Parts: sequence; C-alpha cells; structure tokens
Amino acid sequence: MNNKLNLQAVVILAISILLVTLAHISRSYLTTDNSLLILIIASLPSFAAALGGSMLPIIFNSKKPKNAIIAIATGLIIYEFEQYFSSKTFDINDIIAILLGAIIGYFIYTKTPKVSEGTIND
Repeated sequence: MNNKLNLQAVVILAISILLVTLAHISRSYLTTDNSLLILIIASLPSFAAALGGSMLPIIFNSKKPKNAIIAIATGLIIYEFEQYFSSKTFDINDIIAILLGAIIGYFIYTKTPKVSEGTIND
C-alpha cells in the first residue's frame, strides 16, 4: 500500500480521535440554544468513530478494505441500536453520522491514487 495513503489515513485517524475527545469535553460545557451546534456536537463522536475506524483497514493494509469498512460501520450501527434497548439514548442522527463517516472514509480510500508495487516514484 502507498505510504502517502497510509500517512493520510493515520492523520485522519488522529484527527478523528481528537474530534471525539473535544466533542465529549465540550458537551459538558455547552450552554447554548443553537440547535444546529448541539446536533453537530452530539453527532460528532459517531461521525469521527466511523471516519477514523474506516482508516484502520487502510493503515493495516487490509486485503479487502471495503468489506472491513462496511463491517466497522455495521458494528457501530449495531451499537447504536443496542443503546435503544438498554439505555434509551438512541438517536437517528448518530446513525446518519456513522453512515456519512463511513462513506467519506471509503471515498478517501477510493479517490486517493495508489502506487502499484514495483513502480518508481519521482
């Protein structure tokens, strides 16, 4: 796998972890009536988990990254549905954020040029 793609995936994973951390910290200090801001901060951890998780198959050179990204997104969605039955904190916006994060992660993977083995880079 291309080193540029791996570096890009590592940076996106690190940014995703940072976004999750900042969203969790800012939730406790958020005192606004802006519903859009509340929606974004509430759904950001789900989005970042899916986006960062979709970088893992790229970083670890998975032979089938598409299947791995689908599996990661499915696992996150199952976790969201599990919350509906246990803690009643289910939010459809989190499902949408997970799907959006996984789609963007897959788009990043497919649209980044890859260098085949044995070619010389200038």
